[in-house]
Amino acid sequence: MTQASDSTSKRSPRKRARASTGNEVLKKTFGKTEESVTPLSGSELPADEVVPGTPIRSATSRTDKVEPKQVPESTRNMVEAVSAKSSDGDALRQYQCTTNYYIPANKIRDWKYNDRSQEAVLSDPKFPELKDSIELAGRLAEAIVVRPLSSVDEDGFEFEQVIGCKRLTACKLISPNFPVECSVQALTDAEAAALQAAENKGRSDPPIWDRGCAWASLLDQKVYGSVRELALALGEKHEKTVANYVRFARYIQAEPEFRTLPLSRLAQAPLELLANIAKGKDVPVEERDELVQRIVEIEDDLRARPERATKLLEKAIVKFKAEKSNSGFDNRSVEKPRVFQSEYGKTLTLTRKNGELRMVLHADVASEVDHDELEGIVVSYLREKGLHMKEKAGK
Repeated sequence: MTQASDSTSKRSPRKRARASTGNEVLKKTFGKTEESVTPLSGSELPADEVVPGTPIRSATSRTDKVEPKQVPESTRNMVEAVSAKSSDGDALRQYQCTTNYYIPANKIRDWKYNDRSQEAVLSDPKFPELKDSIELAGRLAEAIVVRPLSSVDEDGFEFEQVIGCKRLTACKLISPNFPVECSVQALTDAEAAALQAAENKGRSDPPIWDRGCAWASLLDQKVYGSVRELALALGEKHEKTVANYVRFARYIQAEPEFRTLPLSRLAQAPLELLANIAKGKDVPVEERDELVQRIVEIEDDLRARPERATKLLEKAIVKFKAEKSNSGFDNRSVEKPRVFQSEYGKTLTLTRKNGELRMVLHADVASEVDHDELEGIVVSYLREKGLHMKEKAGK
């Protein structure tokens, strides 16, 4: 043994660990530092046909690509020893692992059957911490799973994310060209859905609304033939729960006015109420559309306090029914509210009721409007009409 190796063996375990961190590990693992990695595109992946559901393991011969992580020598020796005892030589094969690639974030699109919407990801209170940790490290601690598209789509995407929705979103926000470590696998929709469900076990559950929409889409596209088949494939214990989530998605999606509501932030009870309203349950057909508009009017309250959504919805429903049951209530005095949208979301609601005109400027656009200027325009208009106005002093 040389003198250099003697000095290395005398180091404490802590010092050896410290000496093998950072770029040295990258050099040993990949043969280069992360800064010198050239991201791959879909056209550069191996073209060999792959049996669906199996990882793509081989790499092409270009020298500027990331090489698969090397198996430690001690493990390799152990595998070779086991393989030597095997008559058919298959023992080594079970230790093979997926080849990972660094792919630019802007080459990967979200999967249409994701069980987390972008709204749910961005509203997750832990998401900023995840993004900051990835930006600080300069790479992912755990690779996401993607599958190659058959061809580049109209938006320039070459891959589709199956696992790692939050991590991919964070990478895209850091930089469109952020090198995302990916395990590239050939998966059918059914295999990808099962893998996604398995990934979520033991972690935070995706929102009820997002799961319902994903499951409804899988059923509508005949990826699974029935709710029972879907529940079994995804490892969901309660078939009735799956059926309920799918029902919420189908009824609520059928009502366009509800699309602006913060559905991904709502629990099961308020989603049940919204589904019943959309279905027209317990509401006369001629009153359903008006009740829908009443619910849309409280969108800002639902967004500000989603944990109180059930009480807010119940209050709006009770008030609506009380007005309708009032014999002195004149249905002709109420017109359907006019809701205006902009690129910022719901912007303005105008409601005529009993001779009054109510104007609501919604929170999505409030920061883009000069409130003083808007108030001045309204007051000036009324004064031009000959009204002598002065502001009433507060108490």
